[in-house]
Amino acid sequence: MKPNAYPSRRAVLRIVVGAIMATPLLAAVVRYLQPPAQARRRTVRLMRSELLGTAVHTASVMGAAVALRRRGDGSIVAFDLACTHAGCPVTPVANGFHCACHGGRFDAEGAPAGGPVRRPLRTIAAYDEDGMVVVRMETSAS
Repeated sequence: MKPNAYPSRRAVLRIVVGAIMATPLLAAVVRYLQPPAQARRRTVRLMRSELLGTAVHTASVMGAAVALRRRGDGSIVAFDLACTHAGCPVTPVANGFHCACHGGRFDAEGAPAGGPVRRPLRTIAAYDEDGMVVVRMETSAS
C-alpha cells in the first residue's frame, strides 16, 4: 500500500483554524513592539551661538545627517544631507553641497546646481525657540 502524499482534511483544518486564532495575538504583539507616534518625531536642540554667520553646522537627527545654517535674514534653514539623485551622502562645501557619488552639486539653498541631480535637497523644520535652535524631523506613520 502506498502512503498518502497529501495531508488529511483534518490536518488542513487544524492549520487553518490555528492560523485564524493566532492572527489577533500576532497583531497585538506587532502593535506593542512599534514605537508610539510621538516617539517617531525626533528633535535636536543646539545653542543659538553654534550657528554664527552663515557657517554650516552638521548634526544627526534620527540617524540622518542634517546641515543647518543661518540665512542672511536671520532665519534658519536645515537640509537632509542625502542626495536626491541616489541617496548618497552629501557634504557641505564653500558655496553649497557636493555629492561625491555622481558629482552632484547643490547651491547654498539646496537647489540643484550641477551633475545628475534634478530635485533640491529635502528641507527639515528648524527654528529659534527660547535661545535654542530646534530641528525637528518626522517619519511617515506606517
